[in-house]
Amino acid sequence: MLNADNQYVRTFISLSRKPGKTITGYIKGKRKPFFNPVSYAILSITLYLLLELYIGSELGSPEMNNSPIKEVYDTGYKLGKLIKSNLKFFWLFFILCLGISNRMFFHRFNLFEHLAGSSYVVGHATLIGIIGLILLKLPIVFNPLIYFVIVILLYFSFRNNNFDPLRLLFSILSTGLAFLLFILLPFFFLYLI
Repeated sequence: MLNADNQYVRTFISLSRKPGKTITGYIKGKRKPFFNPVSYAILSITLYLLLELYIGSELGSPEMNNSPIKEVYDTGYKLGKLIKSNLKFFWLFFILCLGISNRMFFHRFNLFEHLAGSSYVVGHATLIGIIGLILLKLPIVFNPLIYFVIVILLYFSFRNNNFDPLRLLFSILSTGLAFLLFILLPFFFLYLI
């Protein structure tokens, strides 16, 4: 984690102070001072999930014995168990969803460059989301602090020098669309199977 030249720590500090310059610098080829974006995301998610395992998260499930929508509930419950058992892989899937939605709202980079930037954003938001885990004890997917930090990081990554309400709106919409894709695409694939 803390290799000889502390790339992980330097990337964390750089993303905290200047996310736009860090992401743009990496995409433009300035890679030596920064940790690989996918590795950064995987390590951050792993740290979060290990801490979640230690602390425990609280998300109960209501009983639906005689409900008219029991079949829908059972399908959702099975999908939820599948997601929970493979959460680290599903949360990595959120990077793809965010990259796609960022490409739709912010046309500065191509899809693969947006995926690299989304890896940094999701990894960094997940690390900061550890605060929300400690306070709220919610699983990674339902931690509101993570989504708030994603919006903030997107805004500061794509804004101009002045306050830009349109970029803030695009950051919110991109995060919301990514969440919808993250939730709906597994149901779509489950429906196809």
